[in-house]
Amino acid sequence: MRLSADSVSSTSSRSSWARTPASARELPNNSFQAKMAMLLVAVPLTVVLGHRLKRSEGRRADGVTRGLAVLLVLVWMFIISAARWIGYS
Repeated sequence: MRLSADSVSSTSSRSSWARTPASARELPNNSFQAKMAMLLVAVPLTVVLGHRLKRSEGRRADGVTRGLAVLLVLVWMFIISAARWIGYS
């Protein structure tokens, strides 16, 4: 079987992309940047929520704690969506 120059060049370009580290492909990606920014928000808020829940000692959470919990669920959903979107952008 004989290979043409086109098939060799397309194969080598695909293999070079595959050898490119994932970080080099993802860093300039806007979805990746948004995900990282939201992680910087989500992690401290998760710690704050944990402290608030620990301080409540099994009692019903107040409105601020509930609002924080809802906000955190939305932020984590955004992070998951951004992570999934990285592959499409």
